[in-house]
Amino acid sequence: MIAAVEPVLLLPPSEGKAAGGEGRWTARSGAFASLAARRREVVAAYVDALERGAVPGVKGTMLERAQEGGRLLRRGRAPALPAHERFTGVVWQHLGPADLPVDRIAVVSALLGVCAGDDPTPDFRLKLSVSLAPVARLDRFWRPHVSRAIAKWADGREIWSLLPQEHAAAVDLAGLVTVRFEGVSGHDAKAVKGSLARHVLLTGGHTRFRWQGWKATRDGTTVTVSRSGLGSRHG
Repeated sequence: MIAAVEPVLLLPPSEGKAAGGEGRWTARSGAFASLAARRREVVAAYVDALERGAVPGVKGTMLERAQEGGRLLRRGRAPALPAHERFTGVVWQHLGPADLPVDRIAVVSALLGVCAGDDPTPDFRLKLSVSLAPVARLDRFWRPHVSRAIAKWADGREIWSLLPQEHAAAVDLAGLVTVRFEGVSGHDAKAVKGSLARHVLLTGGHTRFRWQGWKATRDGTTVTVSRSGLGSRHG
């Protein structure tokens, strides 16, 4: 079944991030300015935790970089890059966003809640599974706010979720087109995910996906990605 309008995508950020940026980020930056008050809460908790060295998984030179970024966030001087330039991980490399309509991407993240693919985005090191005082666990904190914001932003368009479990836990929306992967993990899974995301943005998901021996088949609101000859036979 072909969607009446071009779909939008939910993607995760990446651990790999470009440094710096010429713009300035504020809590009201971008398409999800309605989250500004909640973003300020999280930023304050994040920066306090950074100064104590208490953000799980952030150590050594990464901690030093994050602490400097946190001080700039606190002062309202954090450099910004568009999200599609900030994130440099495998998914984003295979997405190849430079020639895509990145305004149809929503990135679910621990610091911002959600941002569009072309939104100004600061450098940060934070996971949704982390608990920060006094905010508590971030996926639970963000879930109602992010879900409402995405629903309003999508404005009736079909939403494809390519979120891993950690990020999917921050979204509670009915009718999502969810993508699952069979027989692929790690780097390969991220590469296929980025390539599928590119395909959906270019074609609207209206044509069959084939990439380096992988294929996607759709059954209702479930899309299964597997090696050709494996997985679902529905289409």
